[in-house]
Amino acid sequence: MNQNDRDFLRAMMRERIAQHYAAKQDRDSADKDRFCELEDRLNEALSHLSEEQAKDVHQYLEYFFEQSGENELFFYRCGLLDGYKLCQIITAWINQT
Repeated sequence: MNQNDRDFLRAMMRERIAQHYAAKQDRDSADKDRFCELEDRLNEALSHLSEEQAKDVHQYLEYFFEQSGENELFFYRCGLLDGYKLCQIITAWINQT
């Protein structure tokens, strides 16, 4: 792969990362108000439960988020692996031409 091809691939990757980052920033700011409202509603609901029931809900939420984090990491790694394989295919194709 020559330097122009490497520069092109790097520029393309930087552009895609910037696009994803910008989209995430937009979602984060839009979701912040909704999250705060939902958190207030959750705390209000928990205040009506007994201490034991509230503890059970907190344990459920902790388990749920733990599992979500593991799933996110798994799919992130799968995406990296797919991207690496795609890069190898593109590199091989470029080297053949």
